[in-house]
Amino acid sequence: MSKVASALFLAFLLAAPVAQAAKLTPETTAMRVPTASVSGKAVNVLVIENRAEVLEGDKRENYEGVSRELYGIPVPRATKDESAMAAYLGERLKIGFQRAGYNAAFIASPKGSKAEELISRTEATPDGMQFVIDMRDWHYDYGGFKPSFFYDVTVYVYGANKQLLAKKDFTGEDFMPTGGWKHFKLRFAELYQTIFDRVFETAEIKQALDGKVSLASTEKGTVEERLAQLQRLLEQGLIDEATYEREKQRIVGEI
Repeated sequence: MSKVASALFLAFLLAAPVAQAAKLTPETTAMRVPTASVSGKAVNVLVIENRAEVLEGDKRENYEGVSRELYGIPVPRATKDESAMAAYLGERLKIGFQRAGYNAAFIASPKGSKAEELISRTEATPDGMQFVIDMRDWHYDYGGFKPSFFYDVTVYVYGANKQLLAKKDFTGEDFMPTGGWKHFKLRFAELYQTIFDRVFETAEIKQALDGKVSLASTEKGTVEERLAQLQRLLEQGLIDEATYEREKQRIVGEI
């Protein structure tokens, strides 16, 4: 290789990390939120750190995953900007909501909190929403033949006056796309966007963001528990009499 070619190749290697870092900002890796049905609707974003390794003190709150170096030994890696993972996701969700037409804010939450307890301590609003992520697992394992990402979260959407509109679990393992020159941190950041695409595509979350309650809660539990939940939805004004009677007959008819 000539001296000129060597110099050009070295310049490329030095410039690549800088270019990749520029693409890892909250603005460039924000989540893709569906357009708000009502422009300017207020929404608070809360992400709760409940990963076992963090609560037990084995990892810091900025823990994002591990890369496997020489002999496959795992080395813990932090978020690019050293922020806590809850804030890392929360800021990107906030920006996504803002771009979708919401008046969004990210609210930091104490680690180890429970969603229900956090909401019970917040001030009730007549027209705002709370979008809550309970994060029990969220980390990558980069190395070997299948760089993987593992996640286990519950998404809550609370409507006006703390009414629970939706609660849904999302868990799984995704393989990081490979090929090309992208840095692995950028690839995982893009994978996070894909995972939240799935969240926002589910019927329960879509309905909740439109202020409508999901009836999925009446599909689980004993007949007595399902009827009690249906009654609560009616009392909270989240369903009308016609929906209540229809769903009641359906549940009773399964006996």
